[in-house]
Amino acid sequence: LTEQDVPYTLDNRGPLFNSQDARDLHSCLAAIDDPSNEVSVLAALRSPAFSCPDTDLLRWKNAGGGFSYLNADALADPRSVAAAFETLQHFHSLSRQLSTADLIERFIRCTRLREKADLSRIGPERSRRLDLVVELARSLSDPDSGGAISLRDFTRWLIHQSEENAQMPERLSQGDVDNAVRVMTIHTSKGLEFPIVIMTSVSGRSGGGGNNQIKVLRNRDDEAQRAIEVQLGAKSKGMSTDAYEAAVEQDKQDESLEEVRLLYVAATRARDHLFVSRVRGAKDKKASPVMFEQYLEGAEDLWTEWRHPGRERPRPQANATGIGTVADREAWRVHREQVVAEAARPRYTTPTGLKQTASDAKDEPQEKEPTRALDDEPQPRGRAATSIGRAVHAVLQDVSLASWTDEEVAALAERAAAEHGVPGETAGIARLAIASLNTPIMKRASAAARSGQAWQEVSVAAPLRGIEGELEGQIDLLFREQDGSLTLVDHKTDRYGGRDISESAAPYELQMGAYAWCVEAVTGQKVNRAVLVFSRRAADGIEAEFEVPDLPAIAQRAADLAEDRIASPPPVN
Repeated sequence: LTEQDVPYTLDNRGPLFNSQDARDLHSCLAAIDDPSNEVSVLAALRSPAFSCPDTDLLRWKNAGGGFSYLNADALADPRSVAAAFETLQHFHSLSRQLSTADLIERFIRCTRLREKADLSRIGPERSRRLDLVVELARSLSDPDSGGAISLRDFTRWLIHQSEENAQMPERLSQGDVDNAVRVMTIHTSKGLEFPIVIMTSVSGRSGGGGNNQIKVLRNRDDEAQRAIEVQLGAKSKGMSTDAYEAAVEQDKQDESLEEVRLLYVAATRARDHLFVSRVRGAKDKKASPVMFEQYLEGAEDLWTEWRHPGRERPRPQANATGIGTVADREAWRVHREQVVAEAARPRYTTPTGLKQTASDAKDEPQEKEPTRALDDEPQPRGRAATSIGRAVHAVLQDVSLASWTDEEVAALAERAAAEHGVPGETAGIARLAIASLNTPIMKRASAAARSGQAWQEVSVAAPLRGIEGELEGQIDLLFREQDGSLTLVDHKTDRYGGRDISESAAPYELQMGAYAWCVEAVTGQKVNRAVLVFSRRAADGIEAEFEVPDLPAIAQRAADLAEDRIASPPPVN
Protein backbone atom coordinates (compact mmCIF):
# COMPACT_ATOMS: atom_id res chain seq x y z
CA LEU A 1 0.00 0.00 0.00
CA THR A 2 2.80 2.40 0.87
CA GLU A 3 4.61 1.58 -2.38
CA GLN A 4 1.48 2.40 -4.39
CA ASP A 5 0.73 5.56 -2.34
CA VAL A 6 -2.56 4.09 -1.13
CA PRO A 7 -3.62 5.70 2.19
CA TYR A 8 -4.38 3.23 4.96
CA THR A 9 -5.06 2.85 8.66
CA LEU A 10 -3.81 -0.10 10.69
CA ASP A 11 -6.22 -1.27 13.39
CA ASN A 12 -4.47 -3.68 15.70
CA ARG A 13 -3.67 -4.58 19.26
CA GLY A 14 -0.02 -4.20 20.09
CA PRO A 15 2.40 -4.10 23.04
CA LEU A 16 2.19 -0.33 23.41
CA PHE A 17 3.67 -0.24 26.89
CA ASN A 18 6.79 -2.16 25.85
CA SER A 19 7.41 -0.12 22.71
CA GLN A 20 10.57 1.97 22.78
CA ASP A 21 8.59 5.21 22.39
CA ALA A 22 6.43 4.47 25.42
CA ARG A 23 9.43 3.37 27.50
CA ASP A 24 11.36 6.54 26.62
CA LEU A 25 8.39 8.72 27.48
CA HIS A 26 7.91 6.84 30.75
CA SER A 27 11.55 7.52 31.71
CA CYS A 28 11.00 11.24 31.13
CA LEU A 29 7.77 11.29 33.15
CA ALA A 30 9.38 9.38 36.02
CA ALA A 31 12.28 11.87 36.00
CA ILE A 32 9.86 14.82 36.05
CA ASP A 33 7.96 13.29 38.95
CA ASP A 34 11.00 12.43 41.08
CA PRO A 35 14.18 14.55 40.63
CA SER A 36 16.08 12.19 42.93
CA ASN A 37 15.47 9.18 40.68
CA GLU A 38 18.83 9.36 38.93
CA VAL A 39 18.23 6.19 36.91
CA SER A 40 15.14 7.71 35.29
CA VAL A 41 16.86 11.09 34.88
CA LEU A 42 19.78 9.46 33.09
CA ALA A 43 17.43 7.44 30.87
CA ALA A 44 15.51 10.63 30.06
CA LEU A 45 18.71 12.45 29.09
CA ARG A 46 19.61 9.66 26.66
CA SER A 47 16.08 9.44 25.23
CA PRO A 48 14.99 11.21 22.00
CA ALA A 49 13.47 13.97 24.14
CA PHE A 50 16.98 15.32 24.88
CA SER A 51 19.40 13.08 22.96
CA CYS A 52 22.34 13.87 25.23
CA PRO A 53 25.33 11.90 23.91
CA ASP A 54 27.28 9.70 26.29
CA THR A 55 30.34 11.90 25.84
CA ASP A 56 28.43 14.90 27.22
CA LEU A 57 27.10 12.88 30.13
CA LEU A 58 30.64 11.76 30.97
CA ARG A 59 31.95 15.35 30.78
CA TRP A 60 29.12 16.48 33.04
CA LYS A 61 29.91 13.77 35.60
CA ASN A 62 33.64 14.44 35.48
CA ALA A 63 32.98 18.14 36.07
CA GLY A 64 31.32 17.24 39.36
CA GLY A 65 27.73 17.29 38.15
CA GLY A 66 25.19 14.85 39.45
CA PHE A 67 21.94 13.67 37.93
CA SER A 68 19.50 15.28 40.34
CA TYR A 69 18.46 18.26 38.26
CA LEU A 70 17.23 20.42 41.15
CA ASN A 71 20.84 20.78 42.33
CA ALA A 72 22.47 21.38 38.94
CA ASP A 73 22.52 25.19 38.78
CA ALA A 74 26.28 25.55 39.16
CA LEU A 75 27.25 23.91 35.86
CA ALA A 76 26.51 25.20 32.36
CA ASP A 77 28.61 22.81 30.26
CA PRO A 78 27.96 20.61 28.39
CA ARG A 79 25.06 22.75 27.26
CA SER A 80 23.00 19.73 26.14
CA VAL A 81 22.80 18.44 29.72
CA ALA A 82 22.27 21.86 31.29
CA ALA A 83 19.43 22.69 28.87
CA ALA A 84 17.81 19.30 29.51
CA PHE A 85 17.93 19.91 33.26
CA GLU A 86 16.28 23.32 32.81
CA THR A 87 13.45 21.67 30.90
CA LEU A 88 13.04 18.95 33.54
CA GLN A 89 12.97 21.62 36.27
CA HIS A 90 10.33 23.48 34.29
CA PHE A 91 8.04 20.47 34.00
CA HIS A 92 8.67 19.36 37.58
CA SER A 93 7.19 22.69 38.67
CA LEU A 94 4.33 22.38 36.18
CA SER A 95 3.46 18.93 37.52
CA ARG A 96 1.92 20.63 40.56
CA GLN A 97 -0.23 22.90 38.42
CA LEU A 98 -1.42 20.86 35.43
CA SER A 99 -3.31 17.63 35.02
CA THR A 100 -1.22 14.62 34.11
CA ALA A 101 -2.60 14.48 30.56
CA ASP A 102 -1.94 18.19 29.94
CA LEU A 103 1.55 17.89 31.36
CA ILE A 104 2.41 14.96 29.06
CA GLU A 105 0.99 16.75 26.01
CA ARG A 106 2.99 19.90 26.75
CA PHE A 107 6.16 17.88 27.33
CA ILE A 108 5.74 16.12 23.98
CA ARG A 109 5.28 19.48 22.27
CA CYS A 110 8.13 21.12 24.16
CA THR A 111 10.65 18.42 23.26
CA ARG A 112 9.27 18.03 19.71
CA LEU A 113 8.86 14.27 20.17
CA ARG A 114 6.23 14.01 17.44
CA GLU A 115 8.43 15.82 14.94
CA LYS A 116 11.38 13.59 15.84
CA ALA A 117 9.20 10.49 15.46
CA ASP A 118 8.03 11.64 12.02
CA LEU A 119 11.63 11.62 10.79
CA SER A 120 11.72 7.82 11.10
CA ARG A 121 10.47 5.32 8.53
CA ILE A 122 7.43 4.48 10.70
CA GLY A 123 6.81 8.03 11.86
CA PRO A 124 2.97 7.88 11.91
CA GLU A 125 3.04 4.73 14.04
CA ARG A 126 5.43 6.25 16.56
CA SER A 127 3.46 9.51 16.75
CA ARG A 128 0.27 7.56 17.34
CA ARG A 129 1.85 5.73 20.27
CA LEU A 130 2.62 9.07 21.91
CA ASP A 131 -0.97 10.15 21.33
CA LEU A 132 -2.21 6.93 22.94
CA VAL A 133 -0.23 7.62 26.11
CA VAL A 134 -1.82 11.08 26.33
CA GLU A 135 -5.28 9.62 25.70
CA LEU A 136 -4.76 7.01 28.42
CA ALA A 137 -3.70 9.68 30.92
CA ARG A 138 -6.77 11.70 30.02
CA SER A 139 -9.13 8.73 30.33
CA LEU A 140 -7.67 7.79 33.70
CA SER A 141 -8.15 11.40 34.84
CA ASP A 142 -11.79 11.44 33.78
CA PRO A 143 -14.04 12.10 36.81
CA ASP A 144 -16.41 9.42 35.46
CA SER A 145 -13.57 6.91 35.83
CA GLY A 146 -12.80 7.73 39.44
CA GLY A 147 -11.21 11.18 39.42
CA ALA A 148 -7.83 12.60 38.50
CA ILE A 149 -4.66 10.53 38.46
CA SER A 150 -1.38 11.92 39.71
CA LEU A 151 1.79 11.80 37.64
CA ARG A 152 3.33 9.33 40.08
CA ASP A 153 0.34 7.01 39.97
CA PHE A 154 0.32 7.17 36.18
CA THR A 155 4.00 6.24 35.89
CA ARG A 156 3.43 3.31 38.25
CA TRP A 157 0.42 2.25 36.18
CA LEU A 158 2.58 2.30 33.03
CA ILE A 159 5.15 0.05 34.74
CA HIS A 160 2.41 -2.40 35.74
CA GLN A 161 1.01 -2.51 32.19
CA SER A 162 4.50 -3.15 30.83
CA GLU A 163 5.14 -5.98 33.28
CA GLU A 164 1.81 -7.55 32.38
CA ASN A 165 2.63 -7.15 28.66
CA ALA A 166 -0.77 -5.52 28.25
CA GLN A 167 -2.03 -5.10 24.68
CA MET A 168 -3.66 -1.90 23.49
CA PRO A 169 -5.74 -1.16 20.39
CA GLU A 170 -3.57 0.83 18.03
CA ARG A 171 -4.93 2.64 15.01
CA LEU A 172 -1.98 3.73 12.94
CA SER A 173 -2.44 5.66 9.72
CA GLN A 174 -0.69 6.87 6.63
CA GLY A 175 -2.20 9.36 4.22
CA ASP A 176 -5.81 10.53 4.07
CA VAL A 177 -7.50 8.67 6.92
CA ASP A 178 -10.99 9.73 5.78
CA ASN A 179 -10.65 7.80 2.52
CA ALA A 180 -8.30 4.96 3.30
CA VAL A 181 -7.96 1.20 3.37
CA ARG A 182 -8.39 -0.18 6.88
CA VAL A 183 -6.07 -3.07 7.69
CA MET A 184 -7.02 -5.27 10.63
CA THR A 185 -7.09 -8.80 11.99
CA ILE A 186 -10.21 -10.95 11.86
CA HIS A 187 -10.69 -10.61 15.63
CA THR A 188 -10.51 -6.81 15.40
CA SER A 189 -13.12 -6.78 12.62
CA LYS A 190 -15.83 -8.45 14.70
CA GLY A 191 -19.03 -6.40 14.71
CA LEU A 192 -17.94 -4.19 11.78
CA GLU A 193 -19.13 -4.07 8.17
CA PHE A 194 -17.55 -2.64 5.03
CA PRO A 195 -18.66 -2.23 1.39
CA ILE A 196 -15.58 -4.10 0.16
CA VAL A 197 -13.47 -6.65 2.05
CA ILE A 198 -10.21 -8.17 0.82
CA MET A 199 -9.10 -11.27 2.71
CA THR A 200 -5.35 -11.68 2.42
CA SER A 201 -2.85 -14.03 4.09
CA VAL A 202 -5.40 -16.84 4.39
CA SER A 203 -3.11 -19.48 2.93
CA GLY A 204 -1.93 -20.66 6.33
CA ARG A 205 -3.66 -22.91 8.82
CA SER A 206 -4.86 -21.87 12.24
CA GLY A 207 -4.22 -23.68 15.50
CA GLY A 208 -1.37 -26.02 16.23
CA GLY A 209 0.05 -23.95 19.05
CA GLY A 210 0.56 -24.76 22.68
CA ASN A 211 1.99 -27.84 24.31
CA ASN A 212 1.35 -30.84 22.03
CA GLN A 213 2.13 -33.27 24.85
CA ILE A 214 -0.70 -32.14 27.13
CA LYS A 215 -4.30 -32.29 25.92
CA VAL A 216 -7.71 -31.86 27.55
CA LEU A 217 -10.31 -34.45 26.51
CA ARG A 218 -13.84 -33.08 26.80
CA ASN A 219 -17.11 -34.92 26.77
CA ARG A 220 -19.24 -33.11 24.21
CA ASP A 221 -22.44 -34.25 25.87
CA ASP A 222 -21.29 -33.16 29.33
CA GLU A 223 -18.74 -30.35 29.47
CA ALA A 224 -18.33 -30.92 33.20
CA GLN A 225 -16.64 -34.26 32.46
CA ARG A 226 -13.12 -33.40 31.38
CA ALA A 227 -9.88 -35.32 31.56
CA ILE A 228 -6.27 -34.27 31.07
CA GLU A 229 -4.44 -36.57 28.68
CA VAL A 230 -0.63 -36.58 28.58
CA GLN A 231 2.09 -37.96 26.31
CA LEU A 232 5.68 -38.29 27.53
CA GLY A 233 8.49 -38.58 25.01
CA ALA A 234 8.21 -39.25 21.30
CA LYS A 235 5.11 -40.98 19.96
CA SER A 236 7.02 -44.10 18.86
CA LYS A 237 9.10 -44.57 22.01
CA GLY A 238 7.25 -42.67 24.70
CA MET A 239 4.17 -43.34 26.73
CA SER A 240 0.77 -41.69 26.95
CA THR A 241 -2.52 -41.96 28.76
CA ASP A 242 -5.22 -44.14 27.21
CA ALA A 243 -7.29 -41.38 25.66
CA TYR A 244 -4.43 -39.16 24.48
CA GLU A 245 -4.94 -40.01 20.79
CA ALA A 246 -8.64 -39.28 21.10
CA ALA A 247 -7.80 -35.90 22.66
CA VAL A 248 -5.41 -35.11 19.78
CA GLU A 249 -8.07 -35.93 17.22
CA GLN A 250 -10.59 -33.81 19.10
CA ASP A 251 -8.11 -30.93 19.10
CA LYS A 252 -7.74 -31.16 15.32
CA GLN A 253 -11.50 -31.10 14.86
CA ASP A 254 -11.86 -28.14 17.20
CA GLU A 255 -9.12 -26.24 15.37
CA SER A 256 -10.77 -26.91 12.02
CA LEU A 257 -14.14 -25.73 13.30
CA GLU A 258 -12.54 -22.63 14.84
CA GLU A 259 -10.91 -21.84 11.51
CA VAL A 260 -14.28 -22.12 9.79
CA ARG A 261 -15.81 -19.77 12.36
CA LEU A 262 -13.03 -17.20 11.90
CA LEU A 263 -13.30 -17.33 8.12
CA TYR A 264 -17.06 -16.91 8.46
CA VAL A 265 -16.51 -13.79 10.59
CA ALA A 266 -14.09 -12.37 8.03
CA ALA A 267 -16.26 -13.16 5.01
CA THR A 268 -19.42 -11.71 6.53
CA ARG A 269 -17.76 -8.34 7.12
CA ALA A 270 -18.37 -7.59 3.41
CA ARG A 271 -21.61 -5.88 2.47
CA ASP A 272 -21.19 -5.71 -1.33
CA HIS A 273 -17.98 -7.36 -2.52
CA LEU A 274 -15.62 -9.96 -1.04
CA PHE A 275 -12.16 -10.70 -2.47
CA VAL A 276 -10.43 -13.88 -1.25
CA SER A 277 -6.82 -14.70 -2.01
CA ARG A 278 -6.42 -18.28 -3.28
CA VAL A 279 -2.62 -18.23 -3.18
CA ARG A 280 -1.23 -21.39 -1.56
CA GLY A 281 1.48 -23.96 -1.92
CA ALA A 282 1.00 -26.44 -4.75
CA LYS A 283 0.88 -29.40 -2.34
CA ASP A 284 -0.95 -27.71 0.49
CA LYS A 285 -4.32 -29.42 0.67
CA LYS A 286 -5.38 -28.04 4.05
CA ALA A 287 -4.93 -24.31 3.51
CA SER A 288 -7.85 -21.92 3.99
CA PRO A 289 -8.27 -21.27 0.21
CA VAL A 290 -8.89 -25.01 -0.27
CA MET A 291 -11.62 -24.84 2.35
CA PHE A 292 -13.24 -21.91 0.53
CA GLU A 293 -13.22 -23.83 -2.73
CA GLN A 294 -14.84 -26.83 -1.07
CA TYR A 295 -17.64 -24.76 0.42
CA LEU A 296 -18.22 -22.97 -2.90
CA GLU A 297 -18.58 -26.15 -4.97
CA GLY A 298 -21.91 -26.06 -6.78
CA ALA A 299 -22.33 -22.30 -6.14
CA GLU A 300 -20.36 -20.92 -9.08
CA ASP A 301 -22.98 -18.23 -9.61
CA LEU A 302 -21.91 -16.61 -6.32
CA TRP A 303 -18.30 -15.97 -7.24
CA THR A 304 -16.00 -15.19 -10.13
CA GLU A 305 -12.33 -16.07 -10.45
CA TRP A 306 -10.06 -13.10 -11.09
CA ARG A 307 -6.40 -13.38 -11.91
CA HIS A 308 -4.07 -10.45 -11.40
CA PRO A 309 -2.16 -9.67 -14.61
CA GLY A 310 0.99 -9.19 -12.57
CA ARG A 311 3.64 -6.54 -13.02
CA GLU A 312 7.37 -6.27 -13.11
CA ARG A 313 8.88 -4.65 -10.06
CA PRO A 314 11.41 -1.98 -11.06
CA ARG A 315 14.89 -3.04 -10.08
CA PRO A 316 17.44 -0.54 -8.77
CA GLN A 317 19.99 0.48 -11.33
CA ALA A 318 23.58 -0.41 -10.62
CA ASN A 319 26.86 -0.24 -12.44
CA ALA A 320 28.41 -3.31 -14.03
CA THR A 321 29.96 -4.42 -10.76
CA GLY A 322 26.76 -3.89 -8.77
CA ILE A 323 28.66 -1.58 -6.37
CA GLY A 324 27.91 2.13 -5.97
CA THR A 325 30.50 4.53 -7.33
CA VAL A 326 32.30 7.38 -5.58
CA ALA A 327 30.06 9.79 -7.47
CA ASP A 328 26.98 7.97 -6.12
CA ARG A 329 28.24 8.32 -2.58
CA GLU A 330 29.04 12.00 -3.07
CA ALA A 331 25.56 12.65 -4.43
CA TRP A 332 24.09 10.81 -1.44
CA ARG A 333 26.25 12.85 0.96
CA VAL A 334 25.16 16.16 -0.57
CA HIS A 335 21.51 15.11 -0.48
CA ARG A 336 21.83 14.00 3.14
CA GLU A 337 23.36 17.31 4.18
CA GLN A 338 20.52 19.18 2.50
CA VAL A 339 17.90 17.06 4.25
CA VAL A 340 19.57 17.38 7.66
CA ALA A 341 20.03 21.14 7.20
CA GLU A 342 16.36 21.59 6.38
CA ALA A 343 15.30 19.43 9.32
CA ALA A 344 17.59 21.44 11.62
CA ARG A 345 16.13 24.78 10.55
CA PRO A 346 14.11 26.11 13.49
CA ARG A 347 10.44 26.90 12.91
CA TYR A 348 10.20 29.24 15.86
CA THR A 349 12.34 31.37 18.11
CA THR A 350 11.80 33.00 21.49
CA PRO A 351 12.38 36.46 22.93
CA THR A 352 14.89 35.02 25.41
CA GLY A 353 16.78 33.53 22.48
CA LEU A 354 16.94 36.95 20.80
CA LYS A 355 18.25 38.45 24.01
CA GLN A 356 21.17 36.05 24.03
CA THR A 357 22.15 36.77 20.41
CA ALA A 358 21.79 40.56 20.51
CA SER A 359 24.99 42.18 19.23
CA ASP A 360 24.61 45.18 21.48
CA ALA A 361 24.39 43.13 24.69
CA LYS A 362 27.92 43.87 25.81
CA ASP A 363 27.64 42.94 29.45
CA GLU A 364 25.60 39.89 30.37
CA PRO A 365 24.01 39.92 33.84
CA GLN A 366 25.61 37.76 36.44
CA GLU A 367 22.44 35.67 36.60
CA LYS A 368 21.13 34.77 33.17
CA GLU A 369 17.75 33.36 32.23
CA PRO A 370 17.94 29.82 30.88
CA THR A 371 17.13 29.08 27.28
CA ARG A 372 14.24 26.65 27.33
CA ALA A 373 13.17 24.30 24.57
CA LEU A 374 9.79 26.06 24.41
CA ASP A 375 8.56 29.42 25.59
CA ASP A 376 4.91 28.78 24.83
CA GLU A 377 3.53 27.52 28.10
CA PRO A 378 3.06 28.74 31.68
CA GLN A 379 6.48 29.43 33.10
CA PRO A 380 7.97 27.10 35.61
CA ARG A 381 7.91 28.48 39.10
CA GLY A 382 10.59 30.98 38.34
CA ARG A 383 12.92 31.44 35.40
CA ALA A 384 16.15 32.94 36.71
CA ALA A 385 19.23 30.77 36.68
CA THR A 386 19.42 30.45 40.47
CA SER A 387 17.05 28.69 42.80
CA ILE A 388 16.34 31.94 44.65
CA GLY A 389 15.54 33.69 41.39
CA ARG A 390 13.19 30.93 40.36
CA ALA A 391 11.47 31.09 43.72
CA VAL A 392 10.97 34.87 43.46
CA HIS A 393 9.41 34.44 40.03
CA ALA A 394 7.15 31.73 41.47
CA VAL A 395 5.83 34.13 44.10
CA LEU A 396 5.26 36.94 41.60
CA GLN A 397 3.58 34.47 39.27
CA ASP A 398 1.06 33.22 41.84
CA VAL A 399 0.46 36.27 44.04
CA SER A 400 -3.02 37.82 44.07
CA LEU A 401 -2.02 41.01 42.32
CA ALA A 402 -5.23 42.90 43.11
CA SER A 403 -5.21 42.29 46.88
CA TRP A 404 -1.88 40.83 47.97
CA THR A 405 -0.73 40.98 51.57
CA ASP A 406 2.61 40.44 53.27
CA GLU A 407 1.19 37.25 54.81
CA GLU A 408 0.20 35.86 51.41
CA VAL A 409 3.65 36.64 49.99
CA ALA A 410 5.32 34.99 53.00
CA ALA A 411 3.26 31.83 52.53
CA LEU A 412 4.03 31.72 48.80
CA ALA A 413 7.72 32.33 49.52
CA GLU A 414 7.82 29.46 52.01
CA ARG A 415 6.27 27.11 49.47
CA ALA A 416 8.51 28.29 46.63
CA ALA A 417 11.63 28.01 48.79
CA ALA A 418 10.79 24.41 49.64
CA GLU A 419 10.04 23.52 46.03
CA HIS A 420 13.32 24.95 44.77
CA GLY A 421 15.54 23.47 47.43
CA VAL A 422 16.33 26.67 49.38
CA PRO A 423 14.13 26.44 52.51
CA GLY A 424 16.52 28.66 54.46
CA GLU A 425 16.00 31.57 52.06
CA THR A 426 12.27 32.10 52.65
CA ALA A 427 12.69 35.54 54.21
CA GLY A 428 15.00 36.74 51.42
CA ILE A 429 12.63 35.51 48.73
CA ALA A 430 9.68 37.26 50.38
CA ARG A 431 11.76 40.45 50.72
CA LEU A 432 12.59 40.53 47.00
CA ALA A 433 9.00 39.80 45.97
CA ILE A 434 7.51 42.46 48.25
CA ALA A 435 10.08 45.01 47.05
CA SER A 436 9.00 44.34 43.44
CA LEU A 437 5.31 44.59 44.30
CA ASN A 438 5.87 47.96 45.99
CA THR A 439 7.44 49.62 42.93
CA PRO A 440 5.32 52.35 41.30
CA ILE A 441 4.73 50.33 38.13
CA MET A 442 3.49 47.32 40.12
CA LYS A 443 1.19 49.52 42.20
CA ARG A 444 -0.40 50.71 38.94
CA ALA A 445 -0.68 47.07 37.86
CA SER A 446 -2.45 46.21 41.14
CA ALA A 447 -4.95 48.96 40.51
CA ALA A 448 -5.54 47.60 37.00
CA ALA A 449 -5.98 44.08 38.42
CA ARG A 450 -8.74 45.32 40.71
CA SER A 451 -10.68 46.37 37.62
CA GLY A 452 -9.89 43.16 35.75
CA GLN A 453 -7.39 44.78 33.38
CA ALA A 454 -4.17 42.97 34.40
CA TRP A 455 -2.98 39.58 33.17
CA GLN A 456 -0.16 37.52 34.69
CA GLU A 457 1.85 34.96 32.69
CA VAL A 458 0.50 35.76 29.23
CA SER A 459 1.38 33.31 26.44
CA VAL A 460 1.98 34.97 23.07
CA ALA A 461 2.84 33.48 19.67
CA ALA A 462 2.80 35.43 16.42
CA PRO A 463 3.64 34.31 12.86
CA LEU A 464 6.57 36.15 11.36
CA ARG A 465 5.79 38.06 8.19
CA GLY A 466 8.89 37.52 6.08
CA ILE A 467 9.44 33.77 6.60
CA GLU A 468 7.60 30.66 7.68
CA GLY A 469 8.05 30.59 11.43
CA GLU A 470 6.81 31.99 14.73
CA LEU A 471 7.99 34.20 17.54
CA GLU A 472 6.76 32.67 20.80
CA GLY A 473 7.06 33.95 24.34
CA GLN A 474 5.67 34.31 27.83
CA ILE A 475 5.05 37.74 29.35
CA ASP A 476 5.30 38.09 33.14
CA LEU A 477 2.64 40.78 33.32
CA LEU A 478 0.50 42.78 30.89
CA PHE A 479 -1.94 45.43 32.09
CA ARG A 480 -4.02 48.33 30.82
CA GLU A 481 -3.28 51.78 32.25
CA GLN A 482 -6.03 54.22 33.25
CA ASP A 483 -5.66 56.02 29.90
CA GLY A 484 -6.32 52.76 28.03
CA SER A 485 -2.72 52.13 26.94
CA LEU A 486 -1.01 48.76 27.37
CA THR A 487 2.08 48.21 29.50
CA LEU A 488 4.07 45.02 29.80
CA VAL A 489 6.33 44.21 32.75
CA ASP A 490 9.13 41.66 33.11
CA HIS A 491 10.73 40.78 36.46
CA LYS A 492 14.50 40.32 36.80
CA THR A 493 16.47 39.08 39.79
CA ASP A 494 19.97 39.84 38.46
CA ARG A 495 22.69 40.97 40.83
CA TYR A 496 23.65 44.39 39.56
CA GLY A 497 27.14 44.61 41.08
CA GLY A 498 27.24 48.41 41.12
CA ARG A 499 26.24 48.80 37.48
CA ASP A 500 23.91 51.49 36.24
CA ILE A 501 20.36 50.29 35.64
CA SER A 502 20.64 50.96 31.90
CA GLU A 503 23.62 48.59 31.75
CA SER A 504 21.64 45.88 33.52
CA ALA A 505 18.69 46.42 31.17
CA ALA A 506 20.59 46.55 27.85
CA PRO A 507 20.68 42.76 27.23
CA TYR A 508 16.90 42.55 27.73
CA GLU A 509 15.74 45.34 25.41
CA LEU A 510 15.29 43.08 22.38
CA GLN A 511 13.45 40.56 24.52
CA MET A 512 10.97 43.24 25.63
CA GLY A 513 10.65 44.48 22.04
CA ALA A 514 9.82 40.95 20.91
CA TYR A 515 7.05 40.67 23.52
CA ALA A 516 5.59 44.00 22.39
CA TRP A 517 5.74 42.95 18.72
CA CYS A 518 3.93 39.68 19.45
CA VAL A 519 1.12 41.40 21.36
CA GLU A 520 0.52 43.93 18.59
CA ALA A 521 0.78 41.29 15.82
CA VAL A 522 -1.82 39.07 17.50
CA THR A 523 -4.26 41.58 19.01
CA GLY A 524 -3.75 44.64 16.81
CA GLN A 525 -3.30 46.69 19.99
CA LYS A 526 -0.14 48.68 20.44
CA VAL A 527 2.00 48.22 23.55
CA ASN A 528 2.87 51.74 24.71
CA ARG A 529 5.58 50.88 27.19
CA ALA A 530 7.69 47.93 28.31
CA VAL A 531 9.20 48.08 31.80
CA LEU A 532 11.85 45.93 33.46
CA VAL A 533 11.59 45.61 37.26
CA PHE A 534 14.82 44.58 39.04
CA SER A 535 13.92 42.97 42.39
CA ARG A 536 17.32 43.29 44.06
CA ARG A 537 17.61 46.98 43.22
CA ALA A 538 14.10 47.53 44.59
CA ALA A 539 14.99 45.71 47.80
CA ASP A 540 18.09 47.91 48.18
CA GLY A 541 16.00 51.05 47.80
CA ILE A 542 17.58 52.29 44.54
CA GLU A 543 16.14 52.87 41.09
CA ALA A 544 14.52 49.58 40.05
CA GLU A 545 12.36 50.35 36.99
CA PHE A 546 13.67 50.71 33.45
CA GLU A 547 11.36 51.65 30.58
CA VAL A 548 12.66 50.47 27.21
CA PRO A 549 13.27 53.53 25.00
CA ASP A 550 11.95 53.78 21.41
CA LEU A 551 9.90 50.63 21.84
CA PRO A 552 8.41 50.52 18.26
CA ALA A 553 11.88 50.56 16.67
CA ILE A 554 13.23 47.90 19.05
CA ALA A 555 10.12 45.76 18.49
CA GLN A 556 10.65 45.84 14.72
CA ARG A 557 14.35 45.07 15.15
CA ALA A 558 13.43 42.08 17.31
CA ALA A 559 11.08 40.77 14.60
CA ASP A 560 13.76 41.22 11.92
CA LEU A 561 16.31 39.40 14.08
CA ALA A 562 13.81 36.57 14.67
CA GLU A 563 13.39 36.14 10.90
CA ASP A 564 17.17 36.11 10.41
CA ARG A 565 17.56 33.51 13.17
CA ILE A 566 15.02 31.17 11.56
CA ALA A 567 16.29 31.78 8.02
CA SER A 568 19.88 30.88 8.98
CA PRO A 569 19.93 27.28 10.25
CA PRO A 570 22.75 26.10 12.48
CA PRO A 571 25.71 24.45 10.74
CA VAL A 572 25.38 20.71 10.06
CA ASN A 573 27.86 18.57 11.97
